[in-house]
Amino acid sequence: MKIKNFQCAKNLRFLGMIKKVMVMLIFLFLVGCNPVEIESQDDFENDDKIDTENIADETINDESLEEKEIQKEIIESEKPIQRCNDGTIYSECSTQKPYYCLNGNIIKKASVCGCPLNQIASGENCVSAFEITSKENTFEYTLRGKQNAINMIVHKELNDFLSAKPRTYVCDPECPSARELELKYINNPEQRQYLKKLVESIKDKKIDKNEQARVAISLVQSIPYADSERRYKELQGRYPYEVLYDDRGVCGEKSSLLAFLLRELGFGVSLFHYPEDRHMTVGIKCPVEYSYQESGYCFVETVEPIIATYIPSEYVEIGSLSSDPEIIQISDGEIFDIKEEYNDARELERINKLGVVLEPLDYAIWRDLMKKYGIYVRGRLFFK
Repeated sequence: MKIKNFQCAKNLRFLGMIKKVMVMLIFLFLVGCNPVEIESQDDFENDDKIDTENIADETINDESLEEKEIQKEIIESEKPIQRCNDGTIYSECSTQKPYYCLNGNIIKKASVCGCPLNQIASGENCVSAFEITSKENTFEYTLRGKQNAINMIVHKELNDFLSAKPRTYVCDPECPSARELELKYINNPEQRQYLKKLVESIKDKKIDKNEQARVAISLVQSIPYADSERRYKELQGRYPYEVLYDDRGVCGEKSSLLAFLLRELGFGVSLFHYPEDRHMTVGIKCPVEYSYQESGYCFVETVEPIIATYIPSEYVEIGSLSSDPEIIQISDGEIFDIKEEYNDARELERINKLGVVLEPLDYAIWRDLMKKYGIYVRGRLFFK
């Protein structure tokens, strides 16, 4: 009975061992089908170390790039700014249009820099917007009996620009003075450089200043009087340049032109304004003993050629001057030596009082005076 029990126990142990082996095989089979890598603690520590090193490297690289950029900016800021001779920075436009700074050279580049006021682009250059349509006018004058002329290029665009300017004025609160109104026409900036060309042409005659004044006076006197505008009351008040362009003008317009020329030649100038007679003449600074009403300015008629200091007895459509003038000073300057004109004017007055029939000697004097100053035998002025 004991043997039988022992055998049963032995069998049970054998079955237990088999069971354990089976379990182990199943476990190994399962592990082989689903392999799982188990990282050690060291592996985790190595991974953390690698990530930390990568972050540190990236931070160092970012700081290096930033430092390089800063150093680059410092180097760039320390570099001298390159400029052209006029101070313009490379690859920029000059303050003087249309000039441009190109690699140290100033060039014209209107396509980029544009043009100054009243100029337009022509290729890369700028040309005056007032000089597109031009013509040549001839202005005659008489100096000591010899006739001569000055040619001048005039431009339609400038004339149109001036013609379009308003002739009215605003009283705010006071009205502008007579002097301010006259200087508005005489000092217009757009016309100045063109009128100066006429002044330079007079100076180029290589004659002394008094002779230059005589040329200017005769030239303006010889510009035709604007009869049609006066007759049909179409007067608007031309600027001096308009008188030259149209080659005609009335007393006030021609007087403004002569005032400009004499001033630019260096003489003291005024205007004699006769409001009641609607007339205006020029006064040139002269010795007081020869001056009009001891004003220090000598009377110069601009309607047509006549000797300075000679005051006509009558004018066409005006009659005689019936009032004292308002003296409008335009500029101070040099005194004109008018003694010769003064004496000639008194001689002409003497002869004109003799009537229409003259003795041969008086006629010869009268004829020479008319020729010397280019005076018209029949004009708008009457002599008695």
